[in-house]
Amino acid sequence: MRISLWIAFFVLISGSLFSQNELPSIQTDRPSWARAPFIVPKGRFQFETGFLFERSGGLSNVYLPSTAIRIGILKRAELRLLTDVFYTLKSPGNSWNVRPLQIGTKVNLFEGNEKLIPAVSLLAHVAIPQAATKNQRVAHPAPNLTLTAQHVIYKTLAFNYNLGMEWYGNSAVPTYTYSFSPGLGILSNLSAFGEIYGFVGNLGLPVHVAQAGFAYQPKSNWQLDIHGGAGLTQASPDFFVGIGISGRLKN
Repeated sequence: MRISLWIAFFVLISGSLFSQNELPSIQTDRPSWARAPFIVPKGRFQFETGFLFERSGGLSNVYLPSTAIRIGILKRAELRLLTDVFYTLKSPGNSWNVRPLQIGTKVNLFEGNEKLIPAVSLLAHVAIPQAATKNQRVAHPAPNLTLTAQHVIYKTLAFNYNLGMEWYGNSAVPTYTYSFSPGLGILSNLSAFGEIYGFVGNLGLPVHVAQAGFAYQPKSNWQLDIHGGAGLTQASPDFFVGIGISGRLKN
């Protein structure tokens, strides 16, 4: 599955880009954990991928890569495919891992306006139990729902926040998720963000994490990013750092 995803990626990226002036600049769901309420324009294909090193509880995980594929299918809706491939460094043996492939959608509910009404969207995914390496498979399909909103306070300042519920395929008890992420435009093509996010519920001890990073757009259809953070509770990762690239192409 990992090989086929990369083949699809390179085939699609080799296609010609559409006019730089045809659409506004690319809007992505990374590098923050919070998902943005914006939809990929109808008829466009967008990939968002990144590499991340994480240290947690004596184990090191290298994500190679974590990828979202987003396809605009309607004016206010997109199709989404999510996958995580990571390599765990441990003693006595290292291992490759692929988490269950997620298929879902994002639907825009409100477009919003500056200062008063936020842009709001609903995300829904389901993880396919068998679409994973053996050590990552779960017993049942694992859905998740997230409500995402963004308030634009000023042209260069916005607040993004999410509330959600996740099931992991091993229990009917959900895990509740949250995030709060202010973003600041530094230049016309450079922005910074800070973020607090976490998980409470089926995981046992609560997980709370703080991170920050930067996103740079050399062209209106491309974005580069860098981010890093650390856990705030015992069950959280010790620290992590990552880099990523996102691009928007014609279907």
